Amino acid sequence: MRSGRTASPSAFVESLEGRIQFDGGVTIIVGGASQSAFAKPVAYASGGKGPQGVVTGDFNRDKKADIAYVNYGSNSVGIMLNTGSGSFGKAAVYANVGSALTSIAATDFNGDGYLDLAFVGKDLGVMFGKGNGTFNPVTHIALGKKPLTVITGDFNKDGRADIAATNFSSNTISVVLNRGRSRFFAPINSSGGNGPAGLVAGDFTGDGKLDIAVSDMGDGGTGGGAGVRVLVGAGNGSFAATGLLKVGSRPGSIAAGDLNKDGKLDLVTSNGGIVGISSGGQDSVSVLMGVGSGTFGAATSFATGSGPTSVVIADYNQDKRLDVLAANYGSSTISVLKGNNSGSLSVVESLPGATGNSSLAIADFNVDGKIDVVSTGFTAGTVVVYRHK
Repeated sequence: MRSGRTASPSAFVESLEGRIQFDGGVTIIVGGASQSAFAKPVAYASGGKGPQGVVTGDFNRDKKADIAYVNYGSNSVGIMLNTGSGSFGKAAVYANVGSALTSIAATDFNGDGYLDLAFVGKDLGVMFGKGNGTFNPVTHIALGKKPLTVITGDFNKDGRADIAATNFSSNTISVVLNRGRSRFFAPINSSGGNGPAGLVAGDFTGDGKLDIAVSDMGDGGTGGGAGVRVLVGAGNGSFAATGLLKVGSRPGSIAAGDLNKDGKLDLVTSNGGIVGISSGGQDSVSVLMGVGSGTFGAATSFATGSGPTSVVIADYNQDKRLDVLAANYGSSTISVLKGNNSGSLSVVESLPGATGNSSLAIADFNVDGKIDVVSTGFTAGTVVVYRHK
């Protein structure tokens, strides 16, 4: 992880230094040079309906990566603990913890050394971890209308992890600052543009303060178009919005990384909407190259499978060049687009995904030094694990 430039959803992910990027809560990918690099995927029942956002982390402190996800259709959170060999036991399901849940993130909010969870649906839910793979009852925090994506980061530079979320129907961004001792301040709401969907944190201006980039799907009722807005952080939890950057239609997910190694963060959006919320768009990802001080060049789009709803930036083939992977809901595939250190991408393969492929996360599940992948199958109701050979 590039220190000071991106926030991490979990302590486990932070240990993969220099090899990952994240989006919203949940989209991270690294490793694997080709489809043959992965063993046959293994599908696990999610224990609910419509699994969507997913995140990895060591929830029981056994130094092995576990999986947490939200079930959109059954209002639940699922936890799958690693058995130690990269396989997983039956999901433990926390029922009725929210409504229409879409995104999840993991970090240690209260400084006790245990990973906690934050997730969004009708509102924001926080469950504090006990360090043994179980969690305390949910704490609810009201946000705007129809929250879609949640991320964490230290937005006021006080050493505590804060929370940010998009509110699709009220066209706002909520920032929830951590006040310590498992408590949070009331949300600070600011304009999110027109149908804000995904968001990612990073220092886009190079001033040492976390900023937020937001993907607007363009159907939030304000009359604006689809695109990306950068919210420049003041370092105290407040943000100032910049103008709209045009990308493809229905940009649902957004990720950040330095694609051309110029020391400036670039942005990538998936242009296929958000599962269960707003579909359509273009079967593509759009790349915005950072030129410094929080500004970006014109977008370039690259074809993917059908209905990309999640995008990640990673060095997929370990050639020290960042690549892009997209989860395609419509074609139930994962598009792998190879980077060349210039910001240009070329499709190299299409991996089979879960039916209704919705979201992705990564970890070294079997502790062999190689990165494995997990995806959620919204339609199939499954969580699918791809172990690296």
